[in-house]
Amino acid sequence: MGYREKVAWLMFSSMAVTLGPYLIYVYVVQNGQPIPLPGIGELKLYATAAVSWAVIIGTGHLLLRLKFPSDTRTPADERDHEIERRSFRIGYFILIIGMIVIGIFKPFYSAGWSIINGTILMIAVAELVRYLTIVHSYRKQRP
Repeated sequence: MGYREKVAWLMFSSMAVTLGPYLIYVYVVQNGQPIPLPGIGELKLYATAAVSWAVIIGTGHLLLRLKFPSDTRTPADERDHEIERRSFRIGYFILIIGMIVIGIFKPFYSAGWSIINGTILMIAVAELVRYLTIVHSYRKQRP
């Protein structure tokens, strides 16, 4: 497994492990209960997930750098650039569709944290798909 594929797995798994439980809590446990703004409790919950995500990513990058120092310095080749371009295109398309739904239609029937959590969900989905696209592309090209 190449370095860039390992980074994509790191990003995917860290997002799934931290934002996944947050979004499950929001959409299953809270299940549409109105949260009055500013919603400090909800903000603390999201901040915990976001900080945990950043710590996992930072630790993971550090461990990858220490374990595979030569791989971190290898410049990206044309294949790596193409995989990045393709994954960004797919992720951006999902993000734009999601933001249109959340930003244009949702304000007519929701407000506050419902819109915020919908935005977090769409960003997470777009990024998870982007990282899975990277992993799939590298696995598909293996001999």
